[in-house]
Amino acid sequence: MGYHERRWLLKTAGRWPWKSESAKECVTTHLPKQLALKMDGAEASRLYSAVSGKWGSVSRFGGGSGHEALTSRRGSRRCAQKGLGVSLPGAAVGADLLGGRRVTSPLPDYSLGQDTNTQPRMNNGRSTDRALPSDDQPENPIADINNNDADFVCQAPGCSRSFPTKKGLGVHQSAKHRDWTDTQNLAAKRSRGGGKDRWADEELLLAENSKRTLEAIKGQRKTNADYKMKVADYLARLTESANEHEQTLDSTPSHEPEDLSRPPAETGRGPGLLEYFCGLQPVGSASPGVARLNALCARVAASEGDIPTPDLLTDLTLLLREMLPRKPKRQNQKPNEPRQYLSNKQRRRAEYSKIQNLWRKSPSQCVDRILSDQLDQDEPVPMTTMEPYWRRIMTETPGSDLAIRPSATEKCGIWYPIKSKEILAALPPNNSAPGPDGLTVATLKSISPEILSRIMNLFMFAEDVPAYLKESRTILIPKIKGTKDPSKFRPITVLSVLLRTYHKVLADRLKSLELDARQRAFIEADGCADNTSLLDMLLKYHQSKIKTLFLVMLDMQKAFDSVAHESITTIMRAKGISQPFIRYYQKMCEDSTTTIQHGDWISRPIRPSCGVKQGDPLSPVIFNCLIDEMLRRVPDEIGTVMEGMKVNVMAFADDLNLIASTKRGMQALIDIVVDFLGKCGLKANAGKCSSVAIIALGKEKKTAVDAECGFTVEGRRIQSLKRTDTWKYLGIEYNANGRLKLSARENLSDLLTKITKAPLKPQQRLWALRTKIIPKIIYPLVLGYAKMGYLRSIDRKIRASLRDWLRLPHDCPNAYFHAKVADGGLGIPSVRWQAPLERRSRLTNLRNSEYLTGGAFKEYLEDNIKTTEQLLTNGTTVMRTPADLRKFWAEQLYVRFDGAGLRLSGKINGQNNWISDGTRFLSGRDFVECIRTRINALPTRSRTGRGRAADRSCRGGCNKVETLNHISQNCHRTHDTRLKRHDAVGNYIQNILEKDGYQVAIEPKFQTSSGLRKPDYCATKEDSTLTIDIQIRSDSGDLDRNNRDKVRYYEENQELQSKIKERFGTSVIKTIAITLNWRGIWSPKSAEEAIALGQLFQNHAFKSYSFSTNVLFTQYQQ
Repeated sequence: MGYHERRWLLKTAGRWPWKSESAKECVTTHLPKQLALKMDGAEASRLYSAVSGKWGSVSRFGGGSGHEALTSRRGSRRCAQKGLGVSLPGAAVGADLLGGRRVTSPLPDYSLGQDTNTQPRMNNGRSTDRALPSDDQPENPIADINNNDADFVCQAPGCSRSFPTKKGLGVHQSAKHRDWTDTQNLAAKRSRGGGKDRWADEELLLAENSKRTLEAIKGQRKTNADYKMKVADYLARLTESANEHEQTLDSTPSHEPEDLSRPPAETGRGPGLLEYFCGLQPVGSASPGVARLNALCARVAASEGDIPTPDLLTDLTLLLREMLPRKPKRQNQKPNEPRQYLSNKQRRRAEYSKIQNLWRKSPSQCVDRILSDQLDQDEPVPMTTMEPYWRRIMTETPGSDLAIRPSATEKCGIWYPIKSKEILAALPPNNSAPGPDGLTVATLKSISPEILSRIMNLFMFAEDVPAYLKESRTILIPKIKGTKDPSKFRPITVLSVLLRTYHKVLADRLKSLELDARQRAFIEADGCADNTSLLDMLLKYHQSKIKTLFLVMLDMQKAFDSVAHESITTIMRAKGISQPFIRYYQKMCEDSTTTIQHGDWISRPIRPSCGVKQGDPLSPVIFNCLIDEMLRRVPDEIGTVMEGMKVNVMAFADDLNLIASTKRGMQALIDIVVDFLGKCGLKANAGKCSSVAIIALGKEKKTAVDAECGFTVEGRRIQSLKRTDTWKYLGIEYNANGRLKLSARENLSDLLTKITKAPLKPQQRLWALRTKIIPKIIYPLVLGYAKMGYLRSIDRKIRASLRDWLRLPHDCPNAYFHAKVADGGLGIPSVRWQAPLERRSRLTNLRNSEYLTGGAFKEYLEDNIKTTEQLLTNGTTVMRTPADLRKFWAEQLYVRFDGAGLRLSGKINGQNNWISDGTRFLSGRDFVECIRTRINALPTRSRTGRGRAADRSCRGGCNKVETLNHISQNCHRTHDTRLKRHDAVGNYIQNILEKDGYQVAIEPKFQTSSGLRKPDYCATKEDSTLTIDIQIRSDSGDLDRNNRDKVRYYEENQELQSKIKERFGTSVIKTIAITLNWRGIWSPKSAEEAIALGQLFQNHAFKSYSFSTNVLFTQYQQ
């Protein structure tokens, strides 16, 4: 602040309308913005002290109080009339204010002069007269400025920062002390008290359950028109429900009280099953068990449905044993030997062997174990610890007093003959684990779908399955690394592959049930995007609109493992599901057994008495039915409304979020949900439940988060979160303000470190990064939100690891990493583009959602889509589809000098698959060298001398620039190696031809009038001869034209064609040129002709070609 600005402040401070304000508030209000920006805290503090010291004691000068006597116009005139002249303050004050130094000497005395009335007036018409302080002015009004409490000092614990303005203090407290600020705001609201609580809409609708007094309800009835309308609507609905109930009673012939748990009358074995078997024709096949199957189907048709079920099950068991024999269990041939001391070298070899054996069995499971740090967890939890806990969980008999009226009609009929196309759609993936019977997916798929449909229809006719198919095994998956606590494991039940297929068909039919849309799990919709977006919008909407919101995250203890079987049966009857299916499911629950397998031990068989099996295709649908009945009991009156969209429960499997707009409504909602789930055998885990209470402070136009809300679950108080507390929902972190900043970058570093340290080959690391790590980190980036700089930093970290694994130089084109494998790149998705692209796709799909409606959500959705599209903008181009992104990276690769030779990659399908399949065909070192060769990254003089003055001439003395193209195609030093490269490609093709039955002649010579012709191979089979010649060309030429010229070289020589026919005794001659460049990229025309041969065009060929160029370069360096 300059000298004149300080002097202006000193002169004009006396004319500010002080009234009863403190000096600090007055200066904050009237200080010009331009000067406020220039003042630091110390200068502002001195100004406050100076003003307070000069004008603080002048009340005797007129009728005004305090500063008003001298600073108002009236006070100024009175001073003039009384002859109170004004003179400038003493030098000490002026020097301090104008110079900014602290003064501790006493101020000089002031004297009252005569009023000359000659003071100039300002343009605004106000007088510039100044009144002098009186004689009772303190001697040192600006002493000890640092301790002056006229500043705005932060009162938060542990903070002593001061601010020149009240607004600045508020911004600081809201940013740095959010929890403390919320506490202070709520305390201020409670201290005001006095007023009557306003009735919320939720309380009006729940008046009968609220704690309002009778007089309060009467007052609302008299004055609130909305309340009257809601009461009238409720009475109308009550009358309508009573009329329906009377009609139901009139149509019931029995006068006895109805038992709600009693099932309706049985409907037989299901419509059409007997007719199905009567219309079958015998299967004409010699496969094992087919004759028995035909006989059994004929017996069922002849019995007209009177065949005893035990006899039918016995015949079915014999049939399946013959058709699907039990696979003998493989015994462990290696006994457990005591561990011996291993040297570091031996230990590394043992670890490498262990990892490669795991990779050979299942690459996916191998990488999963590496990333979850389970490789060293060879010592399982003892059976004495694990089995008693899970046996108790599985064999509990939870009480179920759930009473629901069964449906009088069948609303979901699923018990009718199964068709072959349903079975094809329900077959498990090839990598699915076999059940206890040892049946694999490959064996099951080898059986005709027609035969499988007959077997499953026999299951339906019997309403049961053979006893051995009810056996299962339960695998315990740890939730936390290295845990020994049995409760920290997740049980996954593995059924027979045949039974899983049968249940998948039934589960697909059960999808016709009309379930509540608030359950977003196990449905054909993007439930994760629905609920994560809804929760984020819910929190942000109530914060921005200054509305009250109560949110409770309800955690159910072992939800899938503790459901009462009786409650499942009751709910299925209420849903109107086919009675034969209900009877079948009851038998499955009563007769099923399982054994727990963990490590090297297997428990004794357990007969579960509760729960649904995680791993059974029927379990998700059954559990959804239970949650649907719970949702139907949630009162519509409870919840929050956001511009036409009502929200009160968000469900994703057993993850329940309860929403209300009043505290009373939330507690009522908790009690309703917990009470119903308790009747179904589920228990709430109050220790893991939490709540968020956003309280609207209407007067201050802000919200506060109440950390002392005090909701209870089954009498136990649950945790109330503060504004800065976080929780995770569906893998995304939130706080009371919405989604949090992501932490995927730290998680990525940990994952990359694990893969780097693991004894894997480079191609295996590349596979793990593409198929495991990136999908793992991209999920929160898609459903969360990250800025462009954050996404780019993730890409940089990924590329740094790739350069380390593949020994690529720092100037290797980024497009080589991110272009598709088919286009010549490594196929690693760019998170900077991939995450926004997937996010935009998922958000765009929400536009058509029937679940998320209302103007508030549409506005939120469009804002997010707009923000995401900004991340997808590249100049004037917007990446709208994956095809746009693929084209972008391919173009970026081909315009680079090092990537130009790969431009034909995308025209030939499959030639680059060896890069992405984690092949073990090449050693790790050879794979790395092939990758480097393709992108021209081998250390030639031309490559290493880029950007600096260096000798780039060929070390062979060719007087040419030493490029990889020159070395591999022209240099005299590599002539012999080039011949070996040519022969290596030829030998591979020769082996393929010989395996296919061709008689191969190597380099036959034919003397013609045009000269000697010597094709590489003449392969004869039956009455045809293939003339094959191989050429490896430069990466800068037109490969198709080179291929065409080579074919014409042999085809247009009619004399040569005649001599070939004569020598090999064939009538059909076909000429093929094998044309590719030194990077291993084929001519599209040559590849098309090779594909026609069937066996020639295989992945292994391409690996050998680029590898041969690398061998050639190695020979050149020696």
